[in-house]
Amino acid sequence: MKILFLTDNFPPERNAPATRTYEHTTEWVRSGHQVTVITTAPNFPEGRLFDGYCNAWCAEESMDGIRVLRVKTYITANGRLSQAHARLRFIHDHGWSGCPLSAAS
Repeated sequence: MKILFLTDNFPPERNAPATRTYEHTTEWVRSGHQVTVITTAPNFPEGRLFDGYCNAWCAEESMDGIRVLRVKTYITANGRLSQAHARLRFIHDHGWSGCPLSAAS
């Protein structure tokens, strides 16, 4: 089965949602499924881009058999209003992502 998972938190971020998503997706890969995660460039909770990453329209990487597509996002420090704005921008900007999902086969 092909599984597509959308999240705004994924490793190398180390918060609970990122960890749980990673654990689920690696289990699905071990079970023989093809998993693609669409997420943002890692920046939580400081609102600063992690070393080695860029905030590009679409960057692809592989992590333990998981295809990870990182899409451009509004990066801001943790705070209710700013995080709500960032999530709305993620949804708005990537209703179409511009990423090659068809290449996931």
